[in-house]
Amino acid sequence: MALIVRSRDRYTGTPSDFRLKLSERMQGRYRLQHAALSNTVYTFHENCKFRFSYEGITYDATIPYGFYDANTVCEGLKTAMCDQIGTSNAVSVTYEPRLGRLRITKMLQSAGPNNELVILGADASLAHSCMRSLGFVTNTWGDVDGSVLADRIMDLSANSICYHVLLNNTCSISSAHDGTHATFVFWNTATNSMGLWDYDQTHWTQSALFREPTRELHIRIVDANFKPLPMQGEWSFVLQAC
Repeated sequence: MALIVRSRDRYTGTPSDFRLKLSERMQGRYRLQHAALSNTVYTFHENCKFRFSYEGITYDATIPYGFYDANTVCEGLKTAMCDQIGTSNAVSVTYEPRLGRLRITKMLQSAGPNNELVILGADASLAHSCMRSLGFVTNTWGDVDGSVLADRIMDLSANSICYHVLLNNTCSISSAHDGTHATFVFWNTATNSMGLWDYDQTHWTQSALFREPTRELHIRIVDANFKPLPMQGEWSFVLQAC
């Protein structure tokens, strides 16, 4: 017996957190056979922080959650940095495609000992940091032209989501992970922001044991830290009795 679970069939909730009534009772062990998810989780699924020093003052710029590519992330980072500094043209942010790196340049030069731009990529204390994703992993001072080139290639796929699908119901579900819910893990490796990601039988086997007859499921999608993920589209998966 196969059970097709579709978020659009929910009777309450959102694609990220919903409840579903089943036409037949489930009991016994079921393995995850297939899953299909539109890659509609934002590139940055929470407001991300970027730390830098400008003329001796340290700032934490905030890039809003959303979809980004190499061009729009430059615009977003520039806006976030300039908003913190308080001047609209304080810095420029460009992407160098031949190098695959970001370059940040201090546009307004001033006299004095603290006229530098420093990107603080080595600060591990920064919560919700996007420094590594944008290629900044060390504290880097601007050159004579006030320009800072990222240490590494920008890799927005570093924010690829590990979907943890939690199945809770009114009865008891048991799995290797927890006595109250089963956890299925999907790695999102899609590169197109609206691409379709598939989990199939070529992946490792994952299963859940329904110890009691079950007619209702509570399904949630969370990240690797079990923080809710804001899915923007419908999705589905198939459980096969085994």
